[in-house]
Amino acid sequence: MKKHIDAFIDFVVKDFWRILIALLLSVLVYLTVLNQNMQEKTFSDVVVTLKAGEGIYIPTGDHLKVSVKVKGPERVINNLKSSDITGEITVTNKNKISEDPGKSTFKVNVTPSCFNTPPRGCQVVEIVSNASRICPEIQSESKKEVDVKVEVDTSAMAKGFTCSAESIPKKVVITGPEDVVAEIKEISTVAIKINPLLTEGFEQDVAIDNPDESVNVEPQKVKILCKIEPDCGSIPAAK
Repeated sequence: MKKHIDAFIDFVVKDFWRILIALLLSVLVYLTVLNQNMQEKTFSDVVVTLKAGEGIYIPTGDHLKVSVKVKGPERVINNLKSSDITGEITVTNKNKISEDPGKSTFKVNVTPSCFNTPPRGCQVVEIVSNASRICPEIQSESKKEVDVKVEVDTSAMAKGFTCSAESIPKKVVITGPEDVVAEIKEISTVAIKINPLLTEGFEQDVAIDNPDESVNVEPQKVKILCKIEPDCGSIPAAK
């Protein structure tokens, strides 16, 4: 056994360069054959998901559709569908091309590097159409404090009484797309309906009535201090 091992080692040492050259030629032949089986094909309606970077607002599920050219093995390309190819772009303030009062404009550029996980053995080599696009739905995110307006329904309140209410805190912070946030001057609570049997004040946690689903409100609930007092103006004067 040792004799055979020594003979093999002697063969490798004496014919090292011959073996190395043969190996390199084999690899070269393999790559040549592989490249001959590579094909390019264009796919349309490929989805590119838009992801919001810091300080950016993008509606949930917003995306672009582009046409791309994909290169890959013939057997893979022939079974490939547009839905098998997905891309992603993170939108940041670097994508902002103008900043008008209350509304910024963003431009998105789709490149082959946006497709980090193409199907096995394939590669996106070119964006054929819709590579660059203005996206009016993308906005800068804005934040500000607004007053809380307490909504009280006194339609069923006991006669001869008045009601006043205030919230703690008196202000909340709203965050959302800049054009929507700019229009909100105050934000209301869900209406409190006063029970006709109540003749004295009370405290209650009440949710904020969010005016727009694109806006986030913090806190989402406030404490309401409600005072119920006799209406002195409704008491007949003594004769």
